[in-house]
This record gives sequence, C-alpha cells and structure tokens, in this order.
Amino acid sequence: MTDLGLSQFHFLRPEWFYAIIPAVVLLVIFFRRANSASNWQQTISADLLPFLLDKTATQQSRMPWVILGLSWLLAIVALAGPTWQKIPQPIHKKESALVIVLDLSVSMLATDMKPSRLVKAKHKIIDILNSRQEGLTALVAYSGAAYGVIPLTDDSSTIVAIVPSLEPGIMPKIGSNTEDAIEKAKTLLKDGGANEGKILLITDGIDENATSSVISQINDSNYELAILGVGTEDGSPIATPDGNFLKDNNGGIVIPQLDRSNLS
Repeated sequence: MTDLGLSQFHFLRPEWFYAIIPAVVLLVIFFRRANSASNWQQTISADLLPFLLDKTATQQSRMPWVILGLSWLLAIVALAGPTWQKIPQPIHKKESALVIVLDLSVSMLATDMKPSRLVKAKHKIIDILNSRQEGLTALVAYSGAAYGVIPLTDDSSTIVAIVPSLEPGIMPKIGSNTEDAIEKAKTLLKDGGANEGKILLITDGIDENATSSVISQINDSNYELAILGVGTEDGSPIATPDGNFLKDNNGGIVIPQLDRSNLS
C-alpha cells in the first residue's frame, strides 16, 4: 500500500476557491439584517421582550441560509478537485509533430534486406510509433504521387493498424515523386496547426534531379527533415508475380541500389 501523507494532498483546480468570496458576502449581509432584531432589546422592557420576540422563528429563518452556505462550500471544495495523486494536465502535454513519409515505389520490393526493403521499413515505422509516448503523428505514402494516409493524430494505434496494408500495388501511379511527398508532409503539418515539426522520409533513393528541390522545400519552412535509407549499396533484383525479375526497356534486370551519398 502507498503511504498517502498530507504533503501529497492538493487541489487540481484551486481557482474555484474564489467562489467562496460572494458566498461570504451574501451570508454577512443576511446575518446583519437578522441581527437587527436585537435592536429591540434596547427599547423594549426586558420583562416584555420574551413575549414580543419569537426567538424560535428567528433561529428557524436562519437555518436555510446556514444550509445554503455549507452546501455552497462543499460544492466549491468538490469543484476544486481534492486529490492525493498528481494527474498530468493536457496543457503540459508536449505536442511534438512528426510526419512519416513512406516510399512505396516498386524498388522497395527489392530483397537485399530480408524479407524486403518495404517490410523492413514497415517494421521500423511500427517500432517508432510504439516508442512515441507523446506528440502527434501523420503518415504519407508516395510513389508517382503522394497521398496523405493519416493526418496528424495522437492515436498511434490507428497508424500501426494501417501500415501493414501499404503496398506499391495500391498506388495509382508508379514512380518516386519525392518532391510531392515532402510538400504533402508540409501541408499535413500546417493543416494540423504545427508551426514546427519533423518529417521522417523512409526511402531507398531520391532522384538526383529532385535533391535540390527537396532541400529548398525544407529550407523554406520551419520543419526538419530526417532520412532513413532502406537497402544496400549492392542492391538486388525485384521479383515479379510470375516468378521472373523486373526488367528495364532494354531487357536488362533492374537492380536498384541504395545511393547513400545522394541521400546524405
């Protein structure tokens, strides 16, 4: 059992005690009026006073006010929130904002990281979400275009439930439009009221022609960009549903490699 000492006793909303002031003022006014009956004692003979003044009626007339005063006091104490435990208030909650941007281009199906780059990336996202104790998180998925999957929310469990279903096959347009993904992440942050925040880009590569655009997008904002590169520099072929490997227009097997220097 926990030892609850007086030092731990406190009120969650002590500002409610200001409501005692009007109650005291009203009671003082009443009792001053009620005590005015005692002025008769100065003008009426002491022998006649018991027959002219009904003390029982005076006492009974005061009882509703006494009960009202006590009820008011008890209500104020209850509203002030007496407690033995410290309860964190939402106003002190740190609202850090994070947008996770996941690359769903076909190259993420490469198996140089077992079982695949995409599966590894999903596991990492779930680990990040499970470790976040506070703050808001959003999710963007992109290939040839970017889409906001989940806006900023403090319900990480919803994102965790959706992540396993993200596959390149659900994307309407193939490609790897990183610029559009970053712009979508910035939009989610702004729409969520986050003036500051972090964008975590999880990808196996950024087109060299897009690098300068991505840098400009971040420099023109108050947001930070972190990149998690997925894959190896050796790369690996991409298996197709028919058991073959993905080939380019010239018939060569496509082997996407992680361009670590470009991501840096």
